Amino acid sequence: MNYKDNLEIDLLDLAKHLIKRWQILILCSFICAGIVGVIGYYKSTVTVKSESGVKVSEEDLTQFETYRENLSEADAGLVEATADHYLGYARDYADLMKYGDTSVIMKVDPNNVPKLIAAYSIDDYSVSVEKDNEMLLSTTGDGLILISDADSIIQAYSLELKTDDIISEIKSAIGLDVDNNYINELIGIDVTGSSVMEISVIGSDKEMCETIMAVLQNHIDGATAKIKEAYDYNIKPIDTYFTIGKDSNVETIQKDYNTYAYNLRYNMNYLLAIMTTEQKPYYTALVGLINNKILINPSDEEDDSIDGVKDLLAKYLDEESQVEVQTIRTFSVKYVILGLFIGAFLAALWIAIRYVMSGRLHTADDLRDAFGVSVIDEISVKGNANSRLDVAVSGIGIASTKMKVSKICVIGVARDNEANVIRDDLVKALTSKEAEKSIEICNDVLNSPADMESMADADVAVLVERRDSSKYENIAREIELCEKYGVKILGAVFVK
Repeated sequence: MNYKDNLEIDLLDLAKHLIKRWQILILCSFICAGIVGVIGYYKSTVTVKSESGVKVSEEDLTQFETYRENLSEADAGLVEATADHYLGYARDYADLMKYGDTSVIMKVDPNNVPKLIAAYSIDDYSVSVEKDNEMLLSTTGDGLILISDADSIIQAYSLELKTDDIISEIKSAIGLDVDNNYINELIGIDVTGSSVMEISVIGSDKEMCETIMAVLQNHIDGATAKIKEAYDYNIKPIDTYFTIGKDSNVETIQKDYNTYAYNLRYNMNYLLAIMTTEQKPYYTALVGLINNKILINPSDEEDDSIDGVKDLLAKYLDEESQVEVQTIRTFSVKYVILGLFIGAFLAALWIAIRYVMSGRLHTADDLRDAFGVSVIDEISVKGNANSRLDVAVSGIGIASTKMKVSKICVIGVARDNEANVIRDDLVKALTSKEAEKSIEICNDVLNSPADMESMADADVAVLVERRDSSKYENIAREIELCEKYGVKILGAVFVK
């Protein structure tokens, strides 16, 4: 029977074996954590702009030149012309996104629009003035103004109440620093019926509406005085009221905004679709530059000197060549933790492989299962070995008496001192207790002819084998010799 076919790995014993070597596991974990941590430190290397801390773009002159050189002059020109179209769309899209982000009208719900309305009656109007008056709205061939209703007067109010000074005052009052057009779209000055002027104000809430209306009403008298230089009429307030409801004009503005944004995105994407496989790398690089400079990281002011993508590329490369950069590295906790686990795993794997491949005795069950030898007792050299030795001596004595043997030989292949001491103590104890029997010790039956002859004369043999010292191969040879010389194996004492 081949003992190797019956050997099994005791996972519980392997786990205990690993735990006993916890110092090695911890040491390897910390060493590996340090190594992996350093690797992570250098892998985190990032080159950033010294002033802003922004990562330096990897798109440099070499890349753009390489892409362009891979194309014919005609194809390169076509790509650049297409990129110019994209640049125009990108600028329009950037302006549109800016409008969407800052416009009050784009942020209100079209179905719940806060609106404050102030109504004024315009009546008893009639006038004729000279043509060179700055407030002329329409003229006849002879230079006289024609006024058929109150429309012209109300249009004059719209001009007077939406001057840059008044719009600036409104922006200051509501704390909003935006383009004047964004404020103008909140204010409506229209004619209702035949002669009612309606000033309407849209805001994000009632408070904003009231603030804007207060500024406008503060300037009503000043506007009236100026307009009456050209027109003869009466004006008086009718009513002021606040509403929240659907506003078709706001709804139309938002729908037009979304439609325009969709069309711009479609056109921008379509340009890529018409590029050939060879043209796409150069075009994609140019588009990436445009997106970065126009859409992602736009400058506060548009550079009027940039007429096309070539100007943008030249400006970008010039800026990049002048920017001061610095290298930044950081320690990452995740790399250190990963190193701890890797170190522990590798150390455990190494110990486990050595455990399995050592070819040495690990448990008493190995003697039972692999060699079919009964285990008389297990003795630990770290505990009170003498107490267990008495048990082993009793077991050997009882078995030898029942088998009616006269000579017992104590053998073993373990060569360490602990195993030799246990064999000596076992022989002494047996000799004193079993005086009628001949007890001999044979420490090296595999290599010593004298020990081999002494064992061959014995009736039975007792194996004393040591954990992690006795080799399976030598135990097998030892048992084979016993069988060869007709010596029965009484049992084994396992020293751990």
